[in-house]
Amino acid sequence: MAKQKLGIAMITLNEEFHIPATLAQFYSLNVLDDVVVVDGGSTDDTVSICEKFGARVIHHPFENDFSAQKNRAISALETDWVYLHDPDERLEPTLLDIIPMLINVPEGQQSLMYAGVLPGKDSFFDCFGIARRNFIDGVQTEVYPDYQYRLFRNYCRYKNPVHEEIINFEDRTEVDCSRDSLEKPSRFNILHYKSSVRQKDQNALYAQIEKENS
Repeated sequence: MAKQKLGIAMITLNEEFHIPATLAQFYSLNVLDDVVVVDGGSTDDTVSICEKFGARVIHHPFENDFSAQKNRAISALETDWVYLHDPDERLEPTLLDIIPMLINVPEGQQSLMYAGVLPGKDSFFDCFGIARRNFIDGVQTEVYPDYQYRLFRNYCRYKNPVHEEIINFEDRTEVDCSRDSLEKPSRFNILHYKSSVRQKDQNALYAQIEKENS
């Protein structure tokens, strides 16, 4: 089978604090082929930093619909697979290590099945949920595993303006799903960092959007 191409999709709005570290981590992957950022109108250095990292930046105002904004970034990629990334997240090195195997069908996924990272089966997956550790002001919350469906074939999309839901997949699974608690965590995690101020602002925005759509 031909080498599978991987693209990173991301939406941004004034993320200059996070962008340098969050983009740099992906360049350790030997399968990264494209990066698309849809920027909602940043007034800081977000756009210039993204461009310095080689990302293709699309300018589109945020219209109170997270799924629509994310789908714009996904649609701009011509890669086989997409990793949808949030700027205030980081990936554990172990997760970065297995992404090339997750998108390698059949050999990579078969190896991860043998290792107990994926459920064993005769067919293969096109969408992966990954456990996320959430930190507020540096303190991990009890919300776990908080699976995020972020790695998927390019025909998948999101729906709902907030609390986005992945759709169009044929067969999805959670990575390392046998580990499902803070006492027995997944070996492959997304790390999500927020301040309490930013979390409060986000909750207010979510409430506003939900009210508009009710």
